[in-house]
Amino acid sequence: MVITKDGFAPVERIASSAFQRFEFRFTADSTIRIRVKLPPKNGESDEMVRVDGGRHELVGPDAPAGTIATLDDFAIDRYEVTNENYKAFVRAGGYGRASLWQRDFVEQGKPVGASDAMRRFVDKTGLPSPRSWSNQDFPNGMSRHPVSDVSWYEAEAYCEWKGKQLPTLFQWEQAARGRAAAHGEAIVLPWGAAAPSEPANQRANLGTNGTTAVGSYPFGISPYGAYDMAGNVAEWTRTPVEQGFVSTGASFEDPVYVFAAYAFHDGFLATPTLGFRCGRTAAGATGDQGASLLRVHQRTPEYQPVSESAFRALRSHYEYDHRPLQAHVLERSSLPDWTREKIQYVAGNSDSVIAFLYLPRLVPPPYQTIVYVPSNAAFFGHPASDEVERVLAPHIKAGRAVWVAVLKGMIGHEWEPNHPPAPSNSVQFRDEMVLRATEVRRGLDYLESRPDIDHERLAYYGLSWGSGSRLVFAGVDDRFRSIVFVGGGIDERLQPTMPEVSNINFAAYLKPPKLLVNGRNDEDEVWATRGLPLWSLLREPKKLVLVEGAGHLPPAQAGVPAINAFLDETLGTVKRP
Repeated sequence: MVITKDGFAPVERIASSAFQRFEFRFTADSTIRIRVKLPPKNGESDEMVRVDGGRHELVGPDAPAGTIATLDDFAIDRYEVTNENYKAFVRAGGYGRASLWQRDFVEQGKPVGASDAMRRFVDKTGLPSPRSWSNQDFPNGMSRHPVSDVSWYEAEAYCEWKGKQLPTLFQWEQAARGRAAAHGEAIVLPWGAAAPSEPANQRANLGTNGTTAVGSYPFGISPYGAYDMAGNVAEWTRTPVEQGFVSTGASFEDPVYVFAAYAFHDGFLATPTLGFRCGRTAAGATGDQGASLLRVHQRTPEYQPVSESAFRALRSHYEYDHRPLQAHVLERSSLPDWTREKIQYVAGNSDSVIAFLYLPRLVPPPYQTIVYVPSNAAFFGHPASDEVERVLAPHIKAGRAVWVAVLKGMIGHEWEPNHPPAPSNSVQFRDEMVLRATEVRRGLDYLESRPDIDHERLAYYGLSWGSGSRLVFAGVDDRFRSIVFVGGGIDERLQPTMPEVSNINFAAYLKPPKLLVNGRNDEDEVWATRGLPLWSLLREPKKLVLVEGAGHLPPAQAGVPAINAFLDETLGTVKRP
């Protein structure tokens, strides 16, 4: 909604009681009350929104406990800085104005000379501008898209040129979602609390292949009227850490739950998924607004799995009865690169499961097959089949079939109304893990019934959720010849669990060859604290691809060739006509 009054700038707000209804299901007063202070009408009110100050405690999942700053009232850019905005800075000679570059340049804790630093801030033609530009210009049609491929130092210089500063992490988080924090399985996004069954693709550019023009999602604005604070590009903040500076907010390629995570980057990092917006603190501010060093301890934990004999006993929890599958193909769609079949079968609890089988068009059967377990986006953002077509399309085109089951709780196979979330240390969590593992394994039973599938060449591929807490699914069945984990890690927030569902125990006893593909700058499965512990638990044979500068989902140009080569090695090369 838009609130207007003569003589004042209009203010946009989301009118929703979703947060109250989620947090206080039976007692909440769902009356919507919106109180705003209308700013004076001036040039700044068109490009910035006003945000209330006050005491702000960081609420992100990786925030050190009790990290608080007192904020003065401030303003923040309504939109992320765009390519056309940044081009004005380049044309104004921003890279040559020493007064805009007053910060000391530091890389991995060591000082870098100003002339050496500035030589890095060039485009494809060697001219000062973002790394992906050419001849100091952005790609056609991208003027209103957020600028990316800029370092922290360039972002700060641009804001200085505008008479502003990068917002601190505390300011950014306050502007993005106020002081709201949800309990249980929900996360708080700019527009309110979201449950796993609620898609976010109508409110934010998340889980896609590229940026969109700023302001494209009016129903995803923050409580103060700022656009695109979730998705599009992750954003630099002014808050320093020992490793560099903090970014947050998730990018277009991330699942929705990455929104709340913090990433810690060297200030020289520049990637296609990272941009920024500027802020300005009210005149007369007295504090640093949370710009002092944020102390984040990144000690690499060491985990101890159970003995091999104990592990064999744990696997007995996943035994199931081999009853008739009652499987049938519901529909078949022929597309240029593959044929997609929608299949229904009965899982272990007599509940019907929907799955999708993608068969390559230009390769003769029997097909090597990737059994895919998707990310948490299959609960929050996009159906599992959408994720397959976005992430695994290159592998299907390379000649391998892909199978994905819509597991219980995912979009299209939701829990019954009022199903309670399962704490990770509960019997309910164990039972749900066993249920989903059985759904996966019954899918393997179905693949064995197909003469066009090579039953001896099945690979497990887990993305994020499928290579983290649910990597257990790769270890409960001996039919996998190869295992691929992308964006994987041991998340300490889900520990402890019951031994029979502990990914620590299962990671240590996975027998097939394993490939782990992670981003060095992963904001969710942080390499030092989550990715590296998983790698340490995995036993030989194993391979690691750690992509420098990449976040939670490494870019296709880094991951796809490595995965295809690994599958060629472990399953055999695909026989092409």
